[in-house]
Amino acid sequence: MKFFSYYRVSSKGQEENGVSLEAQQEANLKFAEENKLTIVKEFREVQSASKGNRKIFPQMINELKKSRDVRGIIFHDVDRSARSLKDWSIIGELPDSGYKIFFSREGMGLDGRGNRLTADIKAVVASDFIRNLSQETKKGMQKRLEQGYCVTGHGRLGYIAKGNGIMDIDPQSAPLIKECFELYATERYTLRSLAEHMYSKGLRSKYGKEILWSKIPRILKSKFYIGLMEVKEKIYNGNHKAIIDINTFNKVQEVLKRRHSPNTRKHEYEFRLILKCGECGNTLRSMTAKKKYHYYYCHNKGCSFNKSTAEKEVRKFVLEKLRSIKFTKIQVEEMTKKLAEMKTSKTLVLKDRKTAIKLRTENIRAKLNKLADIYLDSNVVDDIFKFKKQDLLIQLKLAEDDLKNSSSHNDQEISNNEKLLELLSNPVIAYKKADTHNKKRLLETLIGNIKIYTNSIQSN
Repeated sequence: MKFFSYYRVSSKGQEENGVSLEAQQEANLKFAEENKLTIVKEFREVQSASKGNRKIFPQMINELKKSRDVRGIIFHDVDRSARSLKDWSIIGELPDSGYKIFFSREGMGLDGRGNRLTADIKAVVASDFIRNLSQETKKGMQKRLEQGYCVTGHGRLGYIAKGNGIMDIDPQSAPLIKECFELYATERYTLRSLAEHMYSKGLRSKYGKEILWSKIPRILKSKFYIGLMEVKEKIYNGNHKAIIDINTFNKVQEVLKRRHSPNTRKHEYEFRLILKCGECGNTLRSMTAKKKYHYYYCHNKGCSFNKSTAEKEVRKFVLEKLRSIKFTKIQVEEMTKKLAEMKTSKTLVLKDRKTAIKLRTENIRAKLNKLADIYLDSNVVDDIFKFKKQDLLIQLKLAEDDLKNSSSHNDQEISNNEKLLELLSNPVIAYKKADTHNKKRLLETLIGNIKIYTNSIQSN
């Protein structure tokens, strides 16, 4: 009987080692010889099976189902065949369709109730092992972050990865990173001119290529260069040395914020990222013809919607919809009441948040004073004192910025809602007067999804 043979390892390291793949191959060949089976094709895969996203495995299954003379598959072990219950269910269905499945390590197949039960138990154990391993890995990464170690697994410009989450200053690129910050803080350079200047000075990406000007903000915004690590919006104190001082870093953030607003596109499209294709559901893309006419089109090549829609046609549809919307006096009063309740709730939440942040800043200042007293008593060396002081100053600055930003964000949100409510008495005027952000909010609130079909525009 003809069979496929499948071998898998989870990583490149295991593949380069070669022992695991060779051992699986040897065991499968021996099993086939002892049981008078013929292996007609071998499938090798270097991919984790935990997420069910392998490429070779589904290819093998498809070939098996299309073949008329291949009767099954020889795996080395259950955990080499599948580590997700989704993939195991695919394997488990094969015997029911007449195929033979064997595991060379145990010398058994899925041809009996006892063997099926044993294999099912092993598959569940393998799947549970992966889930548990994932949870433990996340816990370990979190612990390493709290201890100040980098968990990204790769270095970044200005640093050299030494392994185990330790980053050392790179004597070649670190001075260039520092110069990049200092030059931008002078406000004499644009992002383009800064990228060109730093390229001439020798700054390159980790792959030795030129750093595009559009990537420069990623460097300038990174808190890693002031000794911090930002992971999923949480800040951790790093063990690595800072390249940039906090004052220079904050100056650069101010310049970036002042110079670069979110809307830097050459053309401003009224319905950008709002319209959906009625045929396939994709968000429509925008384009400009003759430097002044705006259109929207579906970029999905397999979609039957193959023509563009003029922006003026969409605007006409939107205004007609808005004109048909009228709010009664009772509805406006109800919305006003809801807004007042929301404003009160947000104010209370903000008050509690401010109190918590103030307590945090007071605690940090107390630590700074205590550190100064210890230093004056000569109980701490200069290097340790400077490191601890910088660390506390960074924490203090972050807390103060947090306080400032939370207040301004809350005030801006309440202001936007109030303006929106004032204009809702006349939706058409509201739409025409609103900025791009509030236009989108109005359309989502009053009209819903706008879908473009080949011969019509609709909403729901």
